[in-house]
Amino acid sequence: MSPLSWLKNAKVSNIRLPSLAVLNKPASGSEQTPHEQRKNAKLFISENNFPRFLHSQERLHIHLIKREFMIFARLLTIGLLFSFVSNGAAWGQQIKTKFEQLAAQEKAQPEMVQLWQKHPFQTLSTIDSYLEGSLKLVESSATPDQAAIKQMHTTAMRGAAAADRAFGTIIFSEYTSAFAGWNGAQQKQFRAGQKAFRDAQAALKTGQFETALSAGQSCVDKATPLGDWWGMAMGYSAVGQANKALGKNEASLTAYTQSRSINHQLRLGRAELASTLAMVELLQQMNQPTRARVTCQQGIALAEQLGDAASAAKLKKMLK
Repeated sequence: MSPLSWLKNAKVSNIRLPSLAVLNKPASGSEQTPHEQRKNAKLFISENNFPRFLHSQERLHIHLIKREFMIFARLLTIGLLFSFVSNGAAWGQQIKTKFEQLAAQEKAQPEMVQLWQKHPFQTLSTIDSYLEGSLKLVESSATPDQAAIKQMHTTAMRGAAAADRAFGTIIFSEYTSAFAGWNGAQQKQFRAGQKAFRDAQAALKTGQFETALSAGQSCVDKATPLGDWWGMAMGYSAVGQANKALGKNEASLTAYTQSRSINHQLRLGRAELASTLAMVELLQQMNQPTRARVTCQQGIALAEQLGDAASAAKLKKMLK
């Protein structure tokens, strides 16, 4: 159906729109002057309680075109986002492929250090893919391939050593060596910690903040003795969110501080930024302007490094 055909059948406020021929029809059979046509049109619209801006079907046609353009713009945006996600996945695979090539060479640590320094926010996810992969082998078979598991652990630990050298930390090797050394019971405890975090997130979404607080703390308690630093960061984040929602600002700030610090060391930029934003809000509410200002400035730098213009703008507004 063409736009004009659609307009003939369109309704506004449950009143069928007239055709231009009806609006322009002379009352006495003689031709109307332009002034008489405008007068009759306005009278018709007034009598039928049409909005004043609908003086003609042409004006509504323009409105329809604008609406169709907005729909097209939204579809284009969705397409661009899908392309961005697809390209991001391909980019991550390229980093992993390069890492595997370097990890296969015992003397390639300098090149690996450069790789992590160039892609800091993909470091842990790349290394962890081998740890998670090894655990899935254990969980999926009664007689898992021990040689394959050992190779995955070796690859992950080489990557972790290079990451610690790249960023001046010890946390990557700490996390990786702990993961590689877990026994069966500890592996199950690790999975239980992950479930506790998911439970906390579900409770937060439904407003069950006390439940979320308990689940988040359970995640921290299960992750800490395992040396699961990533799990600790996740658990502290959930505890921070729950306490903030409950109005326990000091406890929330304490948890977010822990989460932010761990995420920073692990180069988990997005998670660090989320904790930073929450901390700035809390510090301002708690009347700690100096710390709030410094934290905010650090958050702006991180957001810009991540290419997150929206978060950067939000933090700059909070800085004023």
